[in-house]
Amino acid sequence: MLKVYFYLHTHWDREWHKTFREFQSELIKTFDGVLDALAEDTIHSFYFDGQTIVLRDYLDRRPERKKDIIDFCRSQRLFFGPWTVLADEFLVSGESLVRNLLYGIETARQFHVKDFVGYLPDSFGHSRWIPTLLKGVGINSSIVWRGIDPPLSAFWWEGPDGSTVKTYHLTEGYYHVFFHDSHPLEGPITPQKRLRAFQTWLSSVKKRSGVPKLLLPIGADHHPLPNRLKSKLRFLCSHLKNIKFVPSTPIDFLDRLPDDLPKLTGEFRDTGRIFLLPGVYSSRLYLKKENAEHQWTLARILDPLLALSSANQPSSTLSSSKMLWNLLLENHPHDSICGCSIDAVHRDMLKRYRALRRGITASFRKIFSSVPKGQKNAFVFNATLHPFRGVVHDPTDDAFHFFPSIPPLTTVPLSHSTRPPKGIAVRAENNVIKNGRLVITISKKGRVTVRDLKTNNSFRNLFFFQDEADKGDEYNFCPLEKDRPLSPKFLDWSLEILTPEIARIKFFHFLSVPTALHPDEKTRSPYTIPTRFSTTMEIRAGDPLLRFRTQWINEACDHRFQVRFSTKRISRIFAEDHFGVVERTPPSLHELRRPVSLRHEAPSSTAPMQRFVTDRHIVLFGLGLPEYDAHLSQPSLGITLLRSTGWLSRGNIPNRRNEAGPFIRTGESQCIGKISVEYGWSPFETFEECFLRADLFMNSVRLIPFGPLPQAPFSLSNPAIQLSTLKISEDKKAIIVRLYNTSKRTVRPRFRLCPSFRHVYLSNLLEEPLSIVTSSSLTFQPNEIKTLRIVAD
Repeated sequence: MLKVYFYLHTHWDREWHKTFREFQSELIKTFDGVLDALAEDTIHSFYFDGQTIVLRDYLDRRPERKKDIIDFCRSQRLFFGPWTVLADEFLVSGESLVRNLLYGIETARQFHVKDFVGYLPDSFGHSRWIPTLLKGVGINSSIVWRGIDPPLSAFWWEGPDGSTVKTYHLTEGYYHVFFHDSHPLEGPITPQKRLRAFQTWLSSVKKRSGVPKLLLPIGADHHPLPNRLKSKLRFLCSHLKNIKFVPSTPIDFLDRLPDDLPKLTGEFRDTGRIFLLPGVYSSRLYLKKENAEHQWTLARILDPLLALSSANQPSSTLSSSKMLWNLLLENHPHDSICGCSIDAVHRDMLKRYRALRRGITASFRKIFSSVPKGQKNAFVFNATLHPFRGVVHDPTDDAFHFFPSIPPLTTVPLSHSTRPPKGIAVRAENNVIKNGRLVITISKKGRVTVRDLKTNNSFRNLFFFQDEADKGDEYNFCPLEKDRPLSPKFLDWSLEILTPEIARIKFFHFLSVPTALHPDEKTRSPYTIPTRFSTTMEIRAGDPLLRFRTQWINEACDHRFQVRFSTKRISRIFAEDHFGVVERTPPSLHELRRPVSLRHEAPSSTAPMQRFVTDRHIVLFGLGLPEYDAHLSQPSLGITLLRSTGWLSRGNIPNRRNEAGPFIRTGESQCIGKISVEYGWSPFETFEECFLRADLFMNSVRLIPFGPLPQAPFSLSNPAIQLSTLKISEDKKAIIVRLYNTSKRTVRPRFRLCPSFRHVYLSNLLEEPLSIVTSSSLTFQPNEIKTLRIVAD
């Protein structure tokens, strides 16, 4: 007897082809129906998509039903969480995913939900850190779909630190409406059509089960409960032999799976079975930039400042961080942050970002107002774990100051700045600029050559730009078959600023950009728009990191614009992911040009990164530019600066042979208007140096209008250990420090506790203490994340 364990669910995209408010109205009806069905015992249980934000959205309109929800959760008939929202896993930071789980589980527990599964039914691929994060909050299982085509549906998924979770792959996905009365696209579903659909599902899933039990999700996007479910199940049983339907939940089903399962490791980004939709990494890049700035400010600037100044702060100020994080998380559902929704949705996102910016500014002002008057002077805050020596930018008057040494997590007065030593001071002679580490030469044609004085390596024709047609949509970039990329013409360059601390060079380029695709979509339009690009390159004293800002006004449609940096022929790529560096093999030109069959997606030369990507010759950094571009044997590495498209989804495009969503025009995804993007370059030394430079690229040593701050609660010295966050604990009784080992080796850093703090506890990601830590016992295993709880008494 084959048992088919089924669970009732709805996949709830909070906003997508409708706005949040439109979907909220539908949510009320669906949620009402679920609660009524549970009360009438017409359904066994209901699984609400693994997220808790639907609780807030529902109770905003139906506060009187809170008790009903709690009762059904307590009796294990209604399930929410562990996530606050179902975020895209590659476009948000690791710390954002931690807060997503932390606040989601906190909310679910308030409603007496006790058990969780790492439910990820529709993420566009899966981060290799998911097992680590789930185990960190006490979850032992997960459900996935996209990005993997395993031989067996059930397996152990192992994270980089060795954490494992029992995982089930939804072979045919989560979207099954054959128990409903109609299909959104295909119309009414007759009993015979239902039987055929179930038989097709059964045939596919049985091949990969490996065990005499299957898991069937009954539900789909924004769907209410199906009518007359029991009679429909009886009909199927009467026409099929040796089938038994068992009402269940994802948690119950995974508990029933055997432990003797194969093991899989790494991230899941395969396109062999279902679309991965990698174009979302560059759709509406203005959203990615806002997100990168805000999640970094919250985790690495505001939270640490609140923690270090907590003795002077009222409880309301300390609580502001959680409110701001939850506002940020509202923009992290995958259809939101991926930029693959209607224009109105993304306008709503910008409103949230503006509110978030105001909230962050208000929190900084509250910290400032609580500081004694004698301490309200300009200070420089080193928000990194490592001593800083270098140049700091003062944005108030665009001034630059050199500091010989700023200890980690410490403030020093701005007045302590000095002139940089002669050996590293910036100087220029004609077309050559030196800073003690790099020698930059600019030719008459605007080509830049950099020589690294530490290694004597030279990098010729350092960077160039490339523009190409895009006939895709918000989900996928799609080139034209015979299109040739266009390169802007160099016009001129000038030395804008030259001091011992900094040189700022401006390059000017020009390109006649085709206005759009030709109506036949086989070529680009013969009509062009004259476009002028200005790029500043900033060289700081003694610094191997070159900082770039490119600005222009985009008036053209249907194209992609990239900056590319010359390197050796590429064989392997190493990109920063959530808590380390992931190694990838880029596709070959042959793979990229291979024909694609129906309902399949071609490989892509683009892939996601957090802040940097390297081929171990050069390192590229990006602020909210999460898409790099590389293929095998190519002598350049690119970052996408703009992608313009006018459709949410299109039909049968050559590199994705089916639609990915509704056919809706989205004019604002053409990103018409002023574009300003920031990126960086440095020679590669070590991965530890990549992380350090990424911190500095993100402006982690910056001016603040008060100081000095109290001594940091700890000191730690090891270049392999990085800081995820420093924050007040959720119970306001301790300081939380989250650290991670970026290396593949065991690390025993020097760890010292500040005298005003007495105890350090190793905690889980929920900030629950597990064991006491001493300086001699603080050992990081390869790729390990540690959360420390530091208390004063």
